[in-house]
Amino acid sequence: MCAEDKQLIVGKSIESNNKYNVIDLFSGCGGLSLGFSDAGFNIVLSNELNQDVANK
Repeated sequence: MCAEDKQLIVGKSIESNNKYNVIDLFSGCGGLSLGFSDAGFNIVLSNELNQDVANK
């Protein structure tokens, strides 16, 4: 997929702004999202079901 493409995620159109969009499932404390963000990726969604882990 080209970075300039629009993507349809959860019913919303998201402009990529020359970055790749990332969804982090089972994100825990967010280490993977932080790494992707530092590498220039656009984090559009992070999801964690375990409330104790998500709040750390």
